[in-house]
Amino acid sequence: MQELRTRLALEGWPLVPLRLIVGFGFAAHGYAKLARGPESFASILQVLGIPFPALMAWATLLLELLGGVSLMLGAFVLALSLPLGLVMVTAMFGVHLRSAVALRIRLTSFREMPVIAETCEKFAGRPRLL
Repeated sequence: MQELRTRLALEGWPLVPLRLIVGFGFAAHGYAKLARGPESFASILQVLGIPFPALMAWATLLLELLGGVSLMLGAFVLALSLPLGLVMVTAMFGVHLRSAVALRIRLTSFREMPVIAETCEKFAGRPRLL
């Protein structure tokens, strides 16, 4: 069993469920923005005071949609980490923290994250920073 864990960890398989979950979340939100129309998202960005709302709406939509699919496929994971992280920080501080109800809903969804991390750690061992 230990040999299997070591081999799987060296090949990067324990991170696949994490990439699938996070990638699907980004892709689903990108698709939702596309389905509603970039103009409706641009109007939200304009209210939030984001510069160039139409351009940023398209950039965010494409980044979430294509970046999410790329994460699920395991492509460009490192390169997409910073842009997708910036989108998340902007959404967290620009939108979700403004509403106490949204904050409570978002915090309850974080309850699943330790389970996912623990499962990945069980198969891969402790993560290495670099």
